Amino acid sequence: MPDQRTQQPVLERVLENTPDEAFYDGDATFTLERRLSREPDWVWRMLTTAAGAARWSPCVPTSDLTGTGPAEFQEEPGAELVDGTVTRFDPPHALAHAWGRERLEWALSPADGYTDLNLTMTCSSEDMLLACAAGWHICLATLEAMADGEETARVVGPASFAYGWEGLRGSYAQRFDLPEPAPLD
Repeated sequence: MPDQRTQQPVLERVLENTPDEAFYDGDATFTLERRLSREPDWVWRMLTTAAGAARWSPCVPTSDLTGTGPAEFQEEPGAELVDGTVTRFDPPHALAHAWGRERLEWALSPADGYTDLNLTMTCSSEDMLLACAAGWHICLATLEAMADGEETARVVGPASFAYGWEGLRGSYAQRFDLPEPAPLD
């Protein structure tokens, strides 16, 4: 668990962004939007470089993404590799890729010194949709804090429970009008 100094900036942003701001297509796709206080080039590096993604994302490429084609991802060094395919690579505007069975589309738009970031994710099941919406909510809070110049620690996997992952999962179920997920043991 990160110390209080690196935990607080992320917790603040987790609370600032609510599931009510998310979009759901009623099937298998959700969209999260964030305004980041950095230019698109910086955000692009955080999405496409292994070193950048390893600072905040659960979806870390094993090497920098440099174009379309096959890619491998992992959550932690030494973790099981997850196959993927980059299907769109338009620096620094759009990135689309598979992460196992899930599909992610990232759109970056400049906005007066900021970047509007949209993540649209298509999931393989409702349970995965709720887990990913809650997880990305926390990961994007980490990215926001980083963009604001805050010192943060990456929050993925079981560490996300301390940042409200379980409650967020339930809140996204309410927002998307899906059945309440069963608690994890």
